[in-house]
Amino acid sequence: MAKKIAQDKAQRIHKLRHRPIREIATAVGVGVGTVDKYRNIEPAVSQSNKKHGEFNWREWSPWIAQGQDLKRKASWSQEELTITLGDGKSPVLLYPVL
Repeated sequence: MAKKIAQDKAQRIHKLRHRPIREIATAVGVGVGTVDKYRNIEPAVSQSNKKHGEFNWREWSPWIAQGQDLKRKASWSQEELTITLGDGKSPVLLYPVL
């Protein structure tokens, strides 16, 4: 069974295929027989079909606003406070809360 070599070595052998076999073998670090076997074989080329997503914030804006409205609706936080200071007939002492 034949031993396979690394893809980068096969690519280097193919690129240098017009040089003498011994020179290629020395440059790549493989035997002369390996160079003879691989120099006329096109190396495999890999192609990626990875999906590239796109993002447009304007498309998401209504959805985000709806989520904010729902959060506001379900919130238990206090929105306003009314303070009555005394009965209006006697003075009231005010001081800052630290």
